Amino acid sequence: MGFYEKLSDEEMMEKKVKFFYEDKYHTYVYLLTELIEHLSLHKGILYSYMRQMGYAAGMSTYYGMAPATKQQPQRINRGSQQIVTN
Repeated sequence: MGFYEKLSDEEMMEKKVKFFYEDKYHTYVYLLTELIEHLSLHKGILYSYMRQMGYAAGMSTYYGMAPATKQQPQRINRGSQQIVTN
């Protein structure tokens, strides 16, 4: 993020860049919001994987306020269904 810190607010809103795979130009503020959105997507995917692997990953883990801990999944039998919860 060091690059963005060097830009003023006006430069963020006015300067534009074009990627090799697009014909359209985008402002740096647009690119920054796209970057944050993309990182959030991957963060959610990792959070889901952690939950599936049995880690006690709650919303405090998702937002970076607490570490995830390994816990044994609890199995609940409901008739013929077996449900695994954390």
